This record gives sequence, structure tokens and C-alpha cells, in this order.
Amino acid sequence: MKKNKIFLIISFIIVIIITLTVKIYSKSSNENTNSIEKINKISNNEEMIQNKEQTILNVKQKQQEDQQEEYEEIKEETPKVQAFTANNGQVYDKIGTLKIPSLNIEYPILANYTEDLLKISVTKYWGGEPNEVGNLCILGHNYKNSKFFGKLSDIQKNAIIQITDLKERTLEYRVYETMVVNPDDNTCTSQLTNGHTEVTLITCYYENQKGKATKRFVVKARTN
Repeated sequence: MKKNKIFLIISFIIVIIITLTVKIYSKSSNENTNSIEKINKISNNEEMIQNKEQTILNVKQKQQEDQQEEYEEIKEETPKVQAFTANNGQVYDKIGTLKIPSLNIEYPILANYTEDLLKISVTKYWGGEPNEVGNLCILGHNYKNSKFFGKLSDIQKNAIIQITDLKERTLEYRVYETMVVNPDDNTCTSQLTNGHTEVTLITCYYENQKGKATKRFVVKARTN
């Protein structure tokens, strides 16, 4: 009888142990399943974010490519020179128009520089295209009747110079420096503008109004 009681007690304990073991295993399995689901969910979210970021990058890249193609098309369509008919009836090539409102100056900018062309209008002397990064240098005679750059020496600091290119785009340049230099000093024509869009106007300078022009008057201006 005593043996039967012991057996029953042992059997009961075994049943309890088995039950607890099953519960613990089941809970652990559920926790593992939940953890795996959370990990999968996080991975899916990260993948969605990566896909979204990649889509945004692809859209931006496509926009940049479209803008570059559009710019190249405009660049190809825009001629580098345009015909200009002077008062003498002759046709010349121009690259844009120069205007200085404060001095009532407005002339076409001829594409090439020669002594004969300087008698027709102001001319490009050095540099790139109008309204592009760099230093566009423009020459003009200093006639005593105020024609061309005859009034240029009256220009004031911060005065506005307007350049209109062949794309009909007008940029305003603000004068930041004027100087008188020797004829052989070409420092002002440097293209090292640190990324700025600049224009340099050059004309003769009379130290003695009754004598010959022995110097050069230079005006430096850049876009804001």
C-alpha cells in the first residue's frame, strides 16, 4: 500500500514536470516566432526604405539628364554669332549687346577684334562667351566726341553694366574696380575669376587731353 502511494506521488510529479516543460517550450517557440516576425518586418521596412531612396535617386538622375539634354539642345540651337548691319550698310558678326544706363552707352559687341572693326563698334578682345563664367574683355575707342567708350572714364563704382547675349538673356554686372594701366599690362584680361562671371571694359586713356593716349582705362565688373 505504501509503495502504491509513492508511485502515485512520483507519477504526479512527472506529469507536472512534463506539463511545465511543454508550456515553457510552447512559450519559447511563440517568442521565437514573434522575434522572427519582427526581424522580417524590420527587414521588409528597410528594404522598402532602400527601394524608395533608390527611386528618388533615379528620378533626380533622370531630371538632371533631361536638364543637361535640354541645355545641350539650347546650346546647339543658339548661334555663336548674329548678323549686325552697321550704319555703313555693311554686315558684321556680333555676340551680344553692351549697355551702360548711367552713361547712356549702348552698342553691339562685335565678335572679332581688328583696328577696322573698332571703328564700327566695341569688340570682343579676349575671354569666353557673353554671360558665361569667365572674364569677357571688351575693347572700345575713346573718341573725344563721346562715341563708343568716350565717356567710360566717368563711370562710378557700383554702376550697372548690362550684357545681352544671343539667347536674349540680359545679366547685370556691378562695377567693383576701375584702374589706369600701361598699354602692355594685360593682367586685367586674366580668366582666373574664381567661378565668377565678369566683364572687363578697356579703352584708351589721355593723361593730357591735348596729347596722345599713353595709358589704358580699365573697368572691372561682375554679376551679383
